[in-house]
Amino acid sequence: MDKINLAFINRFGKRLFGGQTVSIADQPPPPDEEIPRYPPFMKGLPAAPVDRILSTQTELINAIEHALSLPDDLYHTIAAPVIERYAAFSHLLPASESHHHRGAGGLFRHGLEVAHWATQAAQGCLFATHATPRERKEQELRWRLAVCFAGLLHDIGKPVSDMAVVDRHGEYTWNPCDENLTDWANQNGIDRYFLRWRENRHKRHEQFSALVIERVLTRTSRSYILLRAPTSCRPCWKRSMAWIGARNCPSWSWRRIVKASSET
Repeated sequence: MDKINLAFINRFGKRLFGGQTVSIADQPPPPDEEIPRYPPFMKGLPAAPVDRILSTQTELINAIEHALSLPDDLYHTIAAPVIERYAAFSHLLPASESHHHRGAGGLFRHGLEVAHWATQAAQGCLFATHATPRERKEQELRWRLAVCFAGLLHDIGKPVSDMAVVDRHGEYTWNPCDENLTDWANQNGIDRYFLRWRENRHKRHEQFSALVIERVLTRTSRSYILLRAPTSCRPCWKRSMAWIGARNCPSWSWRRIVKASSET
């Protein structure tokens, strides 16, 4: 049977290639296909540049920009840098080991999704009900940005509490409190990094958010949100920046928005 097939191939080859005989042995072997392996991330995650991380979520980032409805210059100086810094911080980390958004890039994607949903929900809410209509109008964009950033960064403590990030040899360990993941990889010449999940980590990330939020929020973004804030609102504004103590603020309806959005 093999001789018959080979003879047929040779006759066909003579017609196509002017009498040259086609040998099966001369054909290049098919490329090896990568077989998915469990558990994931056994080969590590690539230390890709930030612009490539951002390019994977272009549609969702554009949706956030639309939902914020900021003037272009304000978006590019206040909101966009925070999103870029969160991409550099969270990079391709998953949001969980075995629950939602457990794939590569899940932490960044989940933050963007909650930021988008929370920003949309905030459009139908009335903040600072004790203020005058004029004061509310002046503060509207700032409230919306605060809600957006709270949604984006609601899981920012997970790289501190839930996982350890190391290089392939276990020589370097990323400290999220000191620098973002991208800078750590670049400074140490790391091309791929690996995860080690910590035990007893459930819900512990909320305790560590305040330790790393400065890695993402810029001075400009904080200053803009706090600028011209009514004196009675400033404690809540500041709590939003620290992401702690918000439950004690009676007017903190944004926390309910973010919580509902993260559970959608």
